Amino acid sequence: MFTWMMDVTILNAYTLIKTTRPSAVEGLSTREFKRRIADILTSNEKQNKRRREVEAKKRATETLEEVVGMDTSLHMLTPNSTEDSSGKLVCHLCCLRNSKKEGSIRVHTVQGRLSR
Repeated sequence: MFTWMMDVTILNAYTLIKTTRPSAVEGLSTREFKRRIADILTSNEKQNKRRREVEAKKRATETLEEVVGMDTSLHMLTPNSTEDSSGKLVCHLCCLRNSKKEGSIRVHTVQGRLSR
């Protein structure tokens, strides 16, 4: 029902534009008019989808060695020995931030990739 109403609305808009301003749709078929409207209505979602895909691809390709120590990294991991702790990597910056807030230590479990 919704798509039928949308189709009727688009046809009415095309007819109205063709009647009031024929030069605006000169050489433009009904099919092309519908395609352009569909592109306009879906352009934001397409852009968001492309952005999410690029971000996902970027996250998937970043390794721990590339992320840690970069200027954009929000973490500074310090390895712990297994004698003094569980051997997990501890983020020094998160520890500093959390010590001011809660006094807790933030531990990142890293398996080849860093999750930010």
